Amino acid sequence: MNRQRFFPHALIVLTVARFLLLMSTELSPVEAHAALCSARLEWWHPLTGPLLPLLMKPGMALFGWNEFGVRFLAPLLILSAGWLVWRVATGLFDGPVAGWAALFFQVTPVVNQASITFTNTTLGIFFSALLLAVLRLALHHSHRLHLHWWAVAVSTCLAFLADWRLVALSFGGAASLTLTRRGRHAMLKWPVLPILAGSFALTLTFFLAWNSEHGWSAFRFFPDSAQSHIGTLLWRLVLAFGPLLPVFAWALVETALQRPLTYVPAFLYAFMWPLLALDMLAFHNMDWPQAGFCAWLPPVVMLAALHVLHSEHLSPRTGVWLRSLILGITALQSIFLVRSGGASFLEANGNFWGWRASSAAIRKALEHEGLGGDGQIHFETDEWQLAAPLSFYLHDLKTKRTEQSLPLIETAPNATDRTPELPWRRSANLSAAPQDTVIYITNEESRHQPRRDLRERRPGWRAIAIFRVTHEGAPPRTLKVFACPPESAAHK
Repeated sequence: MNRQRFFPHALIVLTVARFLLLMSTELSPVEAHAALCSARLEWWHPLTGPLLPLLMKPGMALFGWNEFGVRFLAPLLILSAGWLVWRVATGLFDGPVAGWAALFFQVTPVVNQASITFTNTTLGIFFSALLLAVLRLALHHSHRLHLHWWAVAVSTCLAFLADWRLVALSFGGAASLTLTRRGRHAMLKWPVLPILAGSFALTLTFFLAWNSEHGWSAFRFFPDSAQSHIGTLLWRLVLAFGPLLPVFAWALVETALQRPLTYVPAFLYAFMWPLLALDMLAFHNMDWPQAGFCAWLPPVVMLAALHVLHSEHLSPRTGVWLRSLILGITALQSIFLVRSGGASFLEANGNFWGWRASSAAIRKALEHEGLGGDGQIHFETDEWQLAAPLSFYLHDLKTKRTEQSLPLIETAPNATDRTPELPWRRSANLSAAPQDTVIYITNEESRHQPRRDLRERRPGWRAIAIFRVTHEGAPPRTLKVFACPPESAAHK
């Protein structure tokens, strides 16, 4: 019986289910920040490249400012990545290996999370599968205009535009070419090397030129010491990959011990290592659900499927039971992670969620106090993780004086976090007019009044709301809202 013919239909059913889950969880700070950047597109953005906000625009134009509109392309990108994994594995190995590689890919918890959220992890997984597919085409097919190599160059450039750290995909592609005989032979043909090097140099120059004009803001997000975050790193790896994690490790060790290492495993193995090194540096430093980039996942699931099916250490019967058990447990973990939104992890990470409830409470407090009037309401916080989601969920606030549909949520200019000046933010000290109301929001339990610089700038601050917020089983957090009415009212 040919089971491969059912795979495209299963992918379509799975994608429909993912579309139905897009609004099951509220936006993360990363998604909300990218959505706000999409309203004011620039050549680059501090937390993400220009590609993610640009890809959010079509869905938001069609379906509005909601979770479905922001995440509309995510299931389609993961669908494409899964299909590419299947196609590449079919070409490199055979049908059974390709089928198991696709199954491992689709049940992996981080893939399911990436399919119902839209972060740079989603783009990292997609561009990894895309680059593998076009590299294989370029190595096995020739074209008089070198179109396949131009496709490789465009894929690496787009990955760079998604996030500058995904330059590791360029290093992975270069490693897979230089460390295999077929790759070295292909690179020596004219004009393959100039195409690849020229496109990379152009993208890098564009990136460095923007950052040189914006205080090198993209480089302010290097991870802290990995030693102090080893527990977080291990917990994220278990959460993201579950029982497949030891299978991946076993497959990588088995591949490394092969002598001689044949072309196909060497091609995948060399491609994977720069991407794995990237995640070991970035995994603990990113806000959930952007758990690293996981760009190493497509090549590793192919190696895992190859060794699980053809290992000399497993009998056929044992192999069937082991594969079924791993798939079952991993699928259950994926379901739990998707349903909970990672709340159990967020409890350990200390993140704040509950944006919908918080926005509703803030809106109710503003209405109760009658704030706003004929001026504009300016919001200010100390952390961008608060500012971005609240800005998104309060996007419909308008005043009589302005047609601006985005409320302005600021962060402190001397905030302790390493977030640079964001494109959708400007200083309330410069933008707040005398007739405007300034709102300060904090989630610090110990803070009982606004920051000192805010109190010195304008008098008359008072607390208008203090409430507890929880989200999907996460521990409750306190949110405090302070208001400073228009200066004329404050002086009265």
